[in-house]
Amino acid sequence: MIALRQATLEDIAVLWNLRTRAIEHACVDHYTPQVLAAWLASPAPAALGRHIEDGGGPLPFYERAGFIALREDLYPHRSGIGIPSVFMEKFLG
Repeated sequence: MIALRQATLEDIAVLWNLRTRAIEHACVDHYTPQVLAAWLASPAPAALGRHIEDGGGPLPFYERAGFIALREDLYPHRSGIGIPSVFMEKFLG
């Protein structure tokens, strides 16, 4: 059984390596070698640590960008599971 836990700052290198390997594997047939090389060479952004400290989810990121949570819901994934989601809005202008 897989045990899930919250990511920590010590996990950043491993997570970024996993991200890089996933791109390398899944995107090789969709991008040119030059685009992939640039993408794969990019370092982890400095904001990744703050993202992990905020709980790792997208909600704090979007709230900092001015979005407002309207309601929580479950997105019905085709596999049969429900994925928690938050409907948000942002007023422009």
